[in-house]
Amino acid sequence: MRQGASNVVFVEGSQSTYLMRDLYANATSQVANAAAATFVNQTVGDYFRTTNLNDPTKVIKAIAELNGTLVFLNPSYWGSNRDSDKVTVIHEILHNITGHTDDDFARMLNGDLSSMLRRSCL
Repeated sequence: MRQGASNVVFVEGSQSTYLMRDLYANATSQVANAAAATFVNQTVGDYFRTTNLNDPTKVIKAIAELNGTLVFLNPSYWGSNRDSDKVTVIHEILHNITGHTDDDFARMLNGDLSSMLRRSCL
């Protein structure tokens, strides 16, 4: 975890032109191919805007590169709750260092990763 945290590069993502599919390029070929088909040419900035607009109950604070170093932050949802911010950082670094998706973590933990981190780490 320490190594992953020391390598992470935080990027302001709301206007990012980085392609969503590229966040999955270092994952298994099955995950990378599914991401390419799902996101096509959608950017991180577009993803933040459209996901939060299409479903206001679904807050996307950040998204990480699987098996990578990048974490894109959505500045609209930072700073109002430090504990929530800490959980999000740990959550995203775990994506960076493990290459697991949210669905992978849900299967392994029988539940949501962020919820488990809130219960266990704060």
